Amino acid sequence: MKICIKKLLNQYKESLEKDKENLSKLKNEKNNLDKLYQEIENKYKYFLYIQGKIKDKVNLLDIENEKIRIEKEINEINYKVNQINEYKIIKDTIRLYKEK
Repeated sequence: MKICIKKLLNQYKESLEKDKENLSKLKNEKNNLDKLYQEIENKYKYFLYIQGKIKDKVNLLDIENEKIRIEKEINEINYKVNQINEYKIIKDTIRLYKEK
């Protein structure tokens, strides 16, 4: 009977040791997964940050392009106004010349 109890105790101890080893392995795996998760989360946050910066730059490029387009339109309008003013000057000059 004592031998049976000793065997059972030994088996229990061995099983307990295996459980401890497995628990230790699981803890290590969990820690590794936690680290991996943290790395992925940090990369994702950085990706969102970069994405925001790119979006800001794209918006800035759109604004810059729109500014250039408006400046071109203003230059065209100024050119036309100058042409009209030149025409008026020429017309007035011709009128004055005819009056003399």
